[in-house]
Amino acid sequence: MSMLNIITPYLAEAAATGLTGNPTAGLAAIGAGIGIGLIGGKAAEATGRNPGASGAILTIAIILAALVLTPFRGAPQKGPSSGRVPSAVPPLSRVAP
Repeated sequence: MSMLNIITPYLAEAAATGLTGNPTAGLAAIGAGIGIGLIGGKAAEATGRNPGASGAILTIAIILAALVLTPFRGAPQKGPSSGRVPSAVPPLSRVAP
């Protein structure tokens, strides 16, 4: 089953009801998913051709997967009350003595 057959019903529903959210981020996430799949597939193929290099292939695949996903980890997301990224650690000026 092709990817187009899987996505077509969702695209038709989105066209009928109107897109909500950020379609650009959704398309970027789909692209990153395809990229991760290609990295994994090619790493498995390379390991099958040369099993002795599996450690190096795995290392390169992990680094490439991290590079593909980096834009999603660093993307700023606005908090409910400000335009800044919410921090897990409060600033030192707000810490009680």
